[in-house]
Amino acid sequence: GPALGLLARDPEERLRGGEGALSPARIEAMAAERRAARAARDFAAADRIRDELAAQGVLLEDKPGGATEWRRA
Repeated sequence: GPALGLLARDPEERLRGGEGALSPARIEAMAAERRAARAARDFAAADRIRDELAAQGVLLEDKPGGATEWRRA
């Protein structure tokens, strides 16, 4: 079935944007949540969101002026 096909696929391919990868819209939403947590000085929540994204192969980079950029690892 389809589940077997998913397991057989290269995990790297899934991280690069295949099935199971976070959509750019979802990453943006999570980055916005993290910015809000940081603004509220809830650094535990901000770190948890960053770690969750990192586990999905997405790296966040905070820029001067408060912007956050992201890229797939």
